[in-house]
Amino acid sequence: MPSIFARTAIVLASCLLGASFSPSSSAQQKNPPIQRIEVELADYKFKPSVIEVTAGKPVELVLRSRDSITPHDFTLDAPQSGMAPIKTEVGAGETVTITLHPTVPGEYPFFCSKKLLFFASHRERGMEGTLRVTAP
Repeated sequence: MPSIFARTAIVLASCLLGASFSPSSSAQQKNPPIQRIEVELADYKFKPSVIEVTAGKPVELVLRSRDSITPHDFTLDAPQSGMAPIKTEVGAGETVTITLHPTVPGEYPFFCSKKLLFFASHRERGMEGTLRVTAP
């Protein structure tokens, strides 16, 4: 049976090894968790119509079209947000996932830019929303 000193050394070594493999807070800050939000596109609406996220953390939007015939898109053109313009097609019944990287807090409009000849655009029919980016 090992002496008390040997057992103490084994316990201390185990604790030190365990601590060396745990992620540090600085490693977690370098790779912030992804904010995942599901958005339904249907009946000329986005649900939810207000998407709230935190600046500096990547955002994964899962865009699901519930319409069986009408195609939509997700358009966000707000350079003041720190993001490049986004226009993503979401066909009828399709699901599309996009990743955003908002860096500047504020409120930015998004909408569907689709329009059929002689009819009101999807945006004019109410298919718009707000991306609300809050400070970390």
